Amino acid sequence: MTIEVLNGKEAQRHESQYVGLNEDPMTLNEVCDIFAITEATGRNWARLGKLQQIPSNDGKLWFDRPQVEYILDQIQQGNIHALHSRRNKSQIRGLAAVEGYITSVFNQTAVENMTEVLASPLTADELIVLLAHAAVQLIVDKENHCLQGIDPDQMLIAYLDGRLDLGYYADLIDDLLNLLSSDRPGLACRAIVQAEPLQQLWERCQLKFRSGDDTLGYIYISLLHLGKRKAKGVYYTPQEIVFNLLDHVFLLNDHYDIDSIRRCTNPMDTDSTGDPCVILDPCCGSGNFILALSRYNINPNFIYGQDIDPVAICLLRISFAMQYHIYDRDFLNSHFICTDSLVQKCTQPADVIIGNPPWGITIPSVLRDYFNTRYETYGGVKTDTYELFLEQAVHSLRDKGRLYFIVPESLLNVKSRGQTRQFLLEHCSFEYVAYLGDAFSGVQCPSIILGVKKETPTLPGVKKVVCGNTIYTIRQNRQISTQRFNFHVRDHIQDCLDTIEAQPSVFLHGNATFAMGIVTGNNRYYLKNQKAPGYEPIIRGQNVRRYGIRTPDEYIAFVPETFQQVAPEAIYRAEEKLFYRFISQLFIFAYDDQQMLSLNSCNILIPHLPGYPLKFILGVLNSSISSFYFRNKFNSIKVLRNHIESFPLPLIAKDTKRNGNSGTACRNLACIGDVIDLVDALSHSQNNARRQNLYKILDQIIFDIYG
Repeated sequence: MTIEVLNGKEAQRHESQYVGLNEDPMTLNEVCDIFAITEATGRNWARLGKLQQIPSNDGKLWFDRPQVEYILDQIQQGNIHALHSRRNKSQIRGLAAVEGYITSVFNQTAVENMTEVLASPLTADELIVLLAHAAVQLIVDKENHCLQGIDPDQMLIAYLDGRLDLGYYADLIDDLLNLLSSDRPGLACRAIVQAEPLQQLWERCQLKFRSGDDTLGYIYISLLHLGKRKAKGVYYTPQEIVFNLLDHVFLLNDHYDIDSIRRCTNPMDTDSTGDPCVILDPCCGSGNFILALSRYNINPNFIYGQDIDPVAICLLRISFAMQYHIYDRDFLNSHFICTDSLVQKCTQPADVIIGNPPWGITIPSVLRDYFNTRYETYGGVKTDTYELFLEQAVHSLRDKGRLYFIVPESLLNVKSRGQTRQFLLEHCSFEYVAYLGDAFSGVQCPSIILGVKKETPTLPGVKKVVCGNTIYTIRQNRQISTQRFNFHVRDHIQDCLDTIEAQPSVFLHGNATFAMGIVTGNNRYYLKNQKAPGYEPIIRGQNVRRYGIRTPDEYIAFVPETFQQVAPEAIYRAEEKLFYRFISQLFIFAYDDQQMLSLNSCNILIPHLPGYPLKFILGVLNSSISSFYFRNKFNSIKVLRNHIESFPLPLIAKDTKRNGNSGTACRNLACIGDVIDLVDALSHSQNNARRQNLYKILDQIIFDIYG
């Protein structure tokens, strides 16, 4: 049976499949971790009956574990299309090889074959055994071990039986196997090797050692359940981006004397302070940044790493031993530590800190009070973990030390990141910013490389910015506000933005009603392609063009209590309102006086500015000036409420007159009438040539209004 939505009645229909109903209930956080969704989405699922709540008197949301597991199973089998089709639900289907993580095509193919043959994710113990087998295989290939009489598929068993001598690596393999849940890892390992899930993988697990590649980490993350990756904020970094970051630190940095770090061979080499150099990745995972340092002839004695994942740390120690021929267990255990870097920083001050800290993790409630007292950048539940890693990393640096992290681009411009921007301005100067776009496959989150130097800043500025194919410097006397770091525009563009903002202005902040279009929760179920009794047209963002609405071809019955999210009906039925595209690189607004409905790709604005007719505001928001401002101020493909609220609308002075000698329009009521006339003409014209001419005339009037 194909289930469109598992509502409360359908859940009861499957109640016979549950064992021990209401025993071992799940919290909302646990449910959200399993489905890789936000708490807000989890609450909506509960409200709409897609998840069965357990009655409680403590005010918290509790859920039946068997039902949650049943829904997860149905999603993975593709039976619940309403949830399966959502973007973040695609993350829980199963397994996928990470793109661009290693250079070896041979090993990429092997791992891709493994992900394809598995019907479902491996258990934690099965994954550890597979990783141990892969590690043995790489060691044998790297060290040219003789396998006389040993079946390649049985190398791990041969090691456990004493028939394969791994020498210095034996302790490292044992450390990995000791992570098995059994107190007798050897017996547990043999049982797992013979079990069905791994039997089908052995012939596909054919690997070769490749210097600099984090092959073990590639297997680990590719076979780790996608939902778990997302829930942990784990976005493993493609090698191209790793090299981009490290090239700037160790090859292209003209501002930093790193000869004492680069190409050193003496273990006792020191930096200018006389202390041993330290290069640290505080969230190193299985070590793709650390292993890539081999390209730059870095003295391995200077390299340190920390991570909270014990499996990843064991893999790193094995890979580091193969890469650098360092087998001393005490060295490896002291340089690569399994710990939470937000709780325990490196014991030695670092000269260079590199890495890609985890993003998007909901901070557990038990740690919030601790983080609130320890971190300046902690701002409550909306704080992202990478912000705390940034602060901890800066405090872990020596004076004049460098930090290079990959972080979300939203650090530069989202309002909730203001405390972190303030911290960086107070403690660092900016060395390097590289805009990466959507750098991580399957993750819609533009990213940057941020490079800073720990020092008391004098004047702001950025020594090097890379944006697409453009490389430039941001001058030191340019004003940088904690409201946003507008590094993606060059100085002359910023001068234009400053000129617009310097004009007398009014704002829609506090002077408008905003509403999101309808979120049905299941468009396939609620929308029809043909009109039916009780149904009315509904528009999407793609139906909105400047000054007009393309005829919609979808219909909906407006039953607000059945939708996932919906605004008050009075907003949709307003006498007049503006629709705007939510996903857009420009401001695109249209006028509506037909009380139409919209989906959430098309949002709603109703201004309340006395003396500013709605159609006048429409003309200004659709102008070239507004699009220039939006594109260069916010660098976003989403038009957010705060973008519109912060756009400076021209102040209209009612007591001035038109200056006929100069031909420019003063800010008076006549200008408003001119703009409204042109807006009406654009709304009714279907002739493209005429529309283009009207655009130019309207733009010129708006330019004159801004002076």
